Amino acid sequence: MIDWFHGPGDGLVPAMLEPVSAEVREQAKPGPVVLPEVQFAQNAERINPTNRELRFIVPLTVDQTYLGDVELAVSPQDVLSLDAPRLLQLLKPIVDPAVYNRLAALADAKGRLDQNALAKEGIGLAYNSRNLALTVDIPVKQRQSRSLSLGARADSLEETLQPAAFSAYINVHAAAELVEAGSSTGLVPPTAALDAALRIHGVVVESEGYVSARSSDPVFRRTGSRLVYDDLHHKMRWTLGDTQIQARQFQASPTVMGLGISRIYSQIDPQREIRSGGAQTFSVLSPSIIETFVNGRSMERRSFQPGNYTLQDFPLAEGTNAVKLRVEDSSGKVRTIDFSVYANQSLLARGVTEFSAFGGVYSTPSRNGFSYSREWIGGGFVRTGLNEQLTAAINVQANRQTRQIGAEILWGSPVGLTGFNLTASNNSQIGTGLAAAMTYEHLLSPNGGARSQSIRASIEWRSKRFAFPDVAFGQDRTELRASAGYVMTLGGNGFIAADGQYSRDRVTRDSRYGARLSGGFDVNRRLTANAEIGVNRGNPRNETYVRFGLRMRFGERGTVQADADSNGRARASYSNSGGNGNGAWLTSADMSHDRDSVSFNANASMTTNRAEIGVQQTAGWDRHGMRLTDARMSVHAAFALAFADGAFAVGRPISEAFVIARPHRSLGKNAVYLDPVEKSEAARSGSFGPALVGQLSAH
Repeated sequence: MIDWFHGPGDGLVPAMLEPVSAEVREQAKPGPVVLPEVQFAQNAERINPTNRELRFIVPLTVDQTYLGDVELAVSPQDVLSLDAPRLLQLLKPIVDPAVYNRLAALADAKGRLDQNALAKEGIGLAYNSRNLALTVDIPVKQRQSRSLSLGARADSLEETLQPAAFSAYINVHAAAELVEAGSSTGLVPPTAALDAALRIHGVVVESEGYVSARSSDPVFRRTGSRLVYDDLHHKMRWTLGDTQIQARQFQASPTVMGLGISRIYSQIDPQREIRSGGAQTFSVLSPSIIETFVNGRSMERRSFQPGNYTLQDFPLAEGTNAVKLRVEDSSGKVRTIDFSVYANQSLLARGVTEFSAFGGVYSTPSRNGFSYSREWIGGGFVRTGLNEQLTAAINVQANRQTRQIGAEILWGSPVGLTGFNLTASNNSQIGTGLAAAMTYEHLLSPNGGARSQSIRASIEWRSKRFAFPDVAFGQDRTELRASAGYVMTLGGNGFIAADGQYSRDRVTRDSRYGARLSGGFDVNRRLTANAEIGVNRGNPRNETYVRFGLRMRFGERGTVQADADSNGRARASYSNSGGNGNGAWLTSADMSHDRDSVSFNANASMTTNRAEIGVQQTAGWDRHGMRLTDARMSVHAAFALAFADGAFAVGRPISEAFVIARPHRSLGKNAVYLDPVEKSEAARSGSFGPALVGQLSAH
């Protein structure tokens, strides 16, 4: 006989799975059997007074949380056993995977787990007569670790648009110049820099060139061409053609014609968060409330049941972050967990890997474009996050004469970010050499306030025979280079800073060094004063100087600044801007004065719906000859022509991707406005066609 009843959460469940005595059957109707009030642990009363095995459907709870109904069997000896598949299904999200596998192996031939088998893993069963439920007691060490996020890595809300099957654009940056004073005067013929791209079903053709009306230049000069394919599924970019290779610290970075493959997330998936985030593992022994503090600020307050947890994705500031967990259990007892996390853009999250590999021949710019050699070069690097605070990398590079291999470690410790780089080279002419570098930085913003401190230091060393692959024989004359700096911000524009540099030439054995101490403070809401004292030795201008400066803010974006030092140098500057999108403008000017000359520069530019335009004036005055040595004015303009699936538009230059907004015929002569803001917009349609926005990310 089988009776059915509605369980607390599983719909219809069997109330009885095999015939039992009439007495028990009578108790079972019309609902589940009510177990006698017995404490299993004490065995004060018999659960099963019969000589037969009894089976019941009972709710299973862990930490007073209902998991679901299970089939409970009670032997005549009061040994409890449960249906193994159902029990394991309910416990899988809670117990450690290793414990889960061992429990599955302990099931008997009938597919059941009894008290004795569970006890081998430290898991106990207890019957709660008040709630008519079976309670499972799982020790904390037997529970799996759960990951909880504070939401610093929330998915981007930006909309992704399906790209057109066929699209193309060309940017034109044109300039003309009038020389007013100098060795020759008059109007200089205009020039224009061009860069264009064409995309057909995911494959992009890119090219750059230079057009000139000057008699000394060719009419057109190609300055680069390549094919690019982004494999978004595998997050890889393939490049064939002219490119400048991505190099690590001691590698060469020439322009080459060749084939490259890379995974650099800032290029292929810029919205993905690949930085390391905070993570802290802790255990909760009883139901508790945990409050998380980051740099003195309360970020979250949440209830936790007993178990092992990994709290991650803290909203970290750049540098050292003080993280504290305040744990208050159900009895009111409070304990704290303190630890530090170092955050930096260069640290990769655990398991994240970036790489770049290339191979090709050297290319050098020439009067007519690129000149390609027969000398090959190849290499690349791989960077991976070993854990949240440790990133490792290896790199290789080689050409016909020189081979190079290097290793890097970046460690974000509680006391700062430390980087180590060791590279070995072998050159067929000079033999084997070594280069090493160490960097250190420590950034601290206590209590999340405006005050902060930063320390940065670096040192590089190259042995006499160290070389790097390059077109010419690659050997750096600098044997040792070191620098260090300290900055403390005082709130507002106030600061105190000190820094120094040192280098030694391997050939001449000359040393150069310099040191500087500076500071600034707000005189009032708009005026800031600053001062600096410094010394430089070993360069053509061995000097000691003192400098004073004032900076005044006016309006929303305007500034005026003046500086003068004890060696006769002085500089005054002005800048101001206004507007957003269409109609935005910028003006700036500066004048510099030293013992030999006076120079003047002024700029004005404006952003319109279809182009960017500007004008620049420069002038130089020789104080000894008392004459104007150079004066010229240049006018420049930049615009783009774009096409996508039958739509054509004119607008400002395009960076990576663009959107064309063509008005629907139902709008008549009304304009389409893209990204409108107060009194302006990013672009709008009009007499010259659809609206064009070109400052978008390709991915």
